[in-house]
Amino acid sequence: MRLCALLVSALLVAPVLAGCGGKKNSEQESATSWATGLCQAFDNWQSSVKSATSQLSSGQVSKSSLQTAAGSISDANKKLADDLDSLGKPPTPQAKQIQAALKELSTSLRDSADKIKSAASTVSSTTDVATAVSTIGSTLTSMGSDLSAASSKLQDIGNQDTWKKAFSQSQECQKLAKG
Repeated sequence: MRLCALLVSALLVAPVLAGCGGKKNSEQESATSWATGLCQAFDNWQSSVKSATSQLSSGQVSKSSLQTAAGSISDANKKLADDLDSLGKPPTPQAKQIQAALKELSTSLRDSADKIKSAASTVSSTTDVATAVSTIGSTLTSMGSDLSAASSKLQDIGNQDTWKKAFSQSQECQKLAKG
């Protein structure tokens, strides 16, 4: 699976959001607060996905371990989508564009969660494990593409100063950037 590529893509979303802007001090505080919420959502998701996939890294993938990991990844995707939806309006003139990009990402994360859970639920024997692993792997690759696409859209939006400062001032964003 290309989980590393997926996680790298997720880590890139936060710094790339530096493409939005505003100038006033209260706007800066609001931007930092919003950035913290975004980074916290991605950090929680990343931790959940890492934990779920570590269960499978032993090399012995069973029906039970696959279903448990798939359920955890699926749940993490849905929680990230919910967290992105609940961030609210970012404090920037480009708020509608940012919200649209995050909404599109949320929808694709929910779709991926459903595909992963479905693939794991069809496993009835050890022979089915390989098929499910293949489906889950391709879904994770697709998630990486979705994260990259969202990152590109967000990168193209607006002025950089306020958001660069917001991401650099947020402890959650610093933690996410360090991995």
